[in-house]
Amino acid sequence: MDCDLGRQHDMTTFYQKSVTCAICNHSQIVKGIASTNSFGSSDLDTRPPEMKRSTMFTWVQVCPSCGYCADDLQNENLKAPAIIKKNKYKQQLNNPNYPDLANAFLCKALIESRCGDFAKATWSLLHAAWACDDREKKAQAVQCRQDAVKMLLRAERKKQILMNHRQEETLLLIDLLRRSGQFTLTKQVIASRRQLLIDDPSLFPILKFQSQLIEKEDWACYTITDAFSEREET
Repeated sequence: MDCDLGRQHDMTTFYQKSVTCAICNHSQIVKGIASTNSFGSSDLDTRPPEMKRSTMFTWVQVCPSCGYCADDLQNENLKAPAIIKKNKYKQQLNNPNYPDLANAFLCKALIESRCGDFAKATWSLLHAAWACDDREKKAQAVQCRQDAVKMLLRAERKKQILMNHRQEETLLLIDLLRRSGQFTLTKQVIASRRQLLIDDPSLFPILKFQSQLIEKEDWACYTITDAFSEREET
């Protein structure tokens, strides 16, 4: 593998490397992250602050020859060749209504879900939502989050792990529901999982803050700091 260390850019260091697609053997140069930093608070849906926030374009690789989308194009996936030939995949990859980066994550999610990795597909769908947020594609971001909710619930049914603790996964689910406007369902989730959440006192301020936002039918993006600042004000 050919690697070329790049220059530091806003405290994030990138490098370039040559990768060969495991499906069609096309070679290309891609960027990777050598190091990065985060300053500030993550969003309630776990999106990191800058500078890591701006490295998202390196989280998915796209083969310009066959259209394969993956964390690493060199990783062989036996089911991917058939998946990327399907019309649904091709249409998503070239969907003009979505940003290119979002299309890449959505195609990655298609492969992951067809392979039964619903937890990983949930993250790809959420990353697609973030890409839509950045381009102010509100309707598309909502759709990505709605799909992420369905995928997260599938992952739970299969006992696949998204995060370190079930409470954290539930808080992520609540934010996905709220930011996609599914307020009634959000209230139902909070009611059914309230005991799980209040068993961890450190998470209660976030639950309280989310409940307040839901009552106001507030779709907006908020950070973890916002939730704890609300506690300090009250």
